[in-house]
Amino acid sequence: MLRGGGASALGYALRFAARLLVLLFAGRFFGASLFGSFTIAIAVVEAASIAAGLSTKWMLFKWLDQDVKLGRAAPHALLDALLLVLCASGLVAGLIAVAVTVAPPGSMDESTRLAILYLVPAVVLQALLEVFLAATRWTEIMRYDVIAKSLIQPLVSIAAIGLLLALGWRAVALAWGYIFATVCALVYAALATRRRFGGLCLRQYRARPRLLWRRLKGAMPTTGSDLIDALYMRVDIYLVGILLGAHAAGIYGLARQVSMPIRQVRQAFDGMLVPLVSHTLTHGTIAQAGHALARSSRLVLVLQLPVVLLLWAFGRPLLDLVGDGFASGYAAMLCLAAAELVQGAFGLGELLLVYARPRLMALLSAAFVALGAAAAVVLEPLLGLAGIGLSVLVSYGTRAVCRRMMLRGLFGLRIDSALWSGPAVAIAAAIAVTAALWAVSVLASVGFGLGAYFGALAMWLGRAGDRLVPEGFISKGERPPRLQPARRLAASRPSRSWESNMAARKSGTARLK
Repeated sequence: MLRGGGASALGYALRFAARLLVLLFAGRFFGASLFGSFTIAIAVVEAASIAAGLSTKWMLFKWLDQDVKLGRAAPHALLDALLLVLCASGLVAGLIAVAVTVAPPGSMDESTRLAILYLVPAVVLQALLEVFLAATRWTEIMRYDVIAKSLIQPLVSIAAIGLLLALGWRAVALAWGYIFATVCALVYAALATRRRFGGLCLRQYRARPRLLWRRLKGAMPTTGSDLIDALYMRVDIYLVGILLGAHAAGIYGLARQVSMPIRQVRQAFDGMLVPLVSHTLTHGTIAQAGHALARSSRLVLVLQLPVVLLLWAFGRPLLDLVGDGFASGYAAMLCLAAAELVQGAFGLGELLLVYARPRLMALLSAAFVALGAAAAVVLEPLLGLAGIGLSVLVSYGTRAVCRRMMLRGLFGLRIDSALWSGPAVAIAAAIAVTAALWAVSVLASVGFGLGAYFGALAMWLGRAGDRLVPEGFISKGERPPRLQPARRLAASRPSRSWESNMAARKSGTARLK
């Protein structure tokens, strides 16, 4: 998990650097209004992609584990998922296109309407991309996910936007650059998946309508939860666009993007945590998975806190660098950073609830969508963009408290508060040192503050005799012995079967893990 998380964190750092270049580029060449329309359109497309993806980022691991356990070729579970997602994403994309086309005039800015229509094909592309990358993560390899999302997508997007601007197509440059980058990432992910699986066994694959229907029904509760959660994570963007217009949405969207590294610290571990939790629940207990997740949450918190300190110190100059007016989103950025800290570090427990109580998670997410929207409507007239950011913090904080109560009530999971005392003392020391030296030099104060943070953390770990490494998960290398391949598959194409391919990769220098 640490190797995969480290590789993913490096990828997110590269992606943020590339995205920062895109933001600087977009802020100066497109302005807040056009960038705001693109931000709203991306929020719509990403939420639709999650609905069209049928929660394969969670369910695919379960289907693959079940099929391998029953002796079915694993690529066939992947093909089931691709078939379902292709149908669902085409339907969702069509519904969005029709809804935006027939929407009454004045319901949204014309630039926002056009941006959504241009980006509708990305719903299908993004949904398929997530399926292929989830399949590569099931083999406990993160580099394909990192390369596709952190190198190919941002770099190709920058190149495509620059080319379209040079050709004079300014109005469509952001949208078409995004689509072209997604196509390139999808092609790479498909080739990577084929390589990891040693082929997809297409000749032996036969769609089983009953199995597909059973899997679709099984995915619906989790998909509903994921969709509501996606709306929950983006409702602030929609509200800014509705209440304040595209210009304010551009400023708020940039502040949201600058706070994104807090979320990406958590996301760096999600790629490996999801298959580990799935496998631990399959071959272990909820209590075992819960305590391992608690230690993982502490590691995420320890890594998030220094990023919050850096954003507090350098967030305003960074927003000023983009263009005039963007610095007005600094207070909203701080609120969003605090909200992402709460959701990132203390939200890992939702991995248990997603698998064990998907319908309950859907209700929980829906309730907090309403809470966040109500708080935004109340706070926006008082605080402007900062009020929208504060409403997100209120919603995330309340959700964290409810989540902890649910984990205790449903599963009896009680996490000792001593697990969090060290990070709390360390960040308090960092803030005190930074504030004391702020008047002397901002750069020096942040440097000494980070030194105080890591020093206090090391002292606490030494005295407690503890370490930050998560423990308690069951990995794929610890599963029971594999069943023999199905006779029909072994007889027809033994060299391309899943089991023989994986056995070959486990021997010699080619390693699965």
